[in-house]
Amino acid sequence: MQCTQRKNTIGTYRKLKRLILPGAMVLDYGSGYGLGATLLHADAFEPNAREGVWPTYTQPHHIPASLYDVVVCNCVLNVVDKWEDRVEIMNHIVRALKPGGCAYIMARSHRDVGDIKHKTAEGDGWRLKNGAFQRGYGRDELRGFLVPFGEVTRIFRINSIGFCLTTPTP
Repeated sequence: MQCTQRKNTIGTYRKLKRLILPGAMVLDYGSGYGLGATLLHADAFEPNAREGVWPTYTQPHHIPASLYDVVVCNCVLNVVDKWEDRVEIMNHIVRALKPGGCAYIMARSHRDVGDIKHKTAEGDGWRLKNGAFQRGYGRDELRGFLVPFGEVTRIFRINSIGFCLTTPTP
């Protein structure tokens, strides 16, 4: 997995900021360059940080359990090429959330990924010319993937397919 951050994801972070209550503990999971984490005043997790980027966590097992009210995972699942790794990411996110916490999970659509030029089919996605992996999702497909992890509701008016995953309260 590579550390990247598409410039157009910042619009999604701006829209999410309006949904997050003031004072909430927030983690940006897969923060890339940290632009979204900065905007949200969030802690950042990035396992592949580039020079000049200092995330709060670089190893998922360093993220404290049940600390965060909100976890944002913006266009991360679509760059992970193995199903098992996507499930592991969701387990990390759910572990980081307080009971009743919310994870905002966004991914690129099939159409968005389909518009990328110079790609080769690989597994359930595409390998791009620069070596990065991209997998598009349909709305029902992403919802189905998230259902085992908590209650799933759709997020409206964002740039990608997005859902709010709420963890059960005790």
